[in-house]
Amino acid sequence: EILIRLEHVFGIDEDAVLSKSATVNVTALLNEIGFETQGATELTLTANQAKKSQHYLPWSTADQKELSKELNEKEAAKMLEDNEGVITLDPMEIRTALVKVARS
Repeated sequence: EILIRLEHVFGIDEDAVLSKSATVNVTALLNEIGFETQGATELTLTANQAKKSQHYLPWSTADQKELSKELNEKEAAKMLEDNEGVITLDPMEIRTALVKVARS
């Protein structure tokens, strides 16, 4: 297993081109260096639990409920294991995954 952490180092509007979302195909990247991916689990930033099992504390403000729902839906759509090894990073975002690999 390999622990992978990817970071988008540019901030929003820091650069006209480099501040856009970046997409990384982790499967292709690992294939290039001689590994065949056999599955992956996206983890929290600290790598101590699966991202799918992470729960946020509920806040009781009116507009925060809608915002929390939108954020959770956006995160679910970006999960590594649901996107065949492709990760999209927004500006200043860090993503962590545990990838099962075998030598190819």
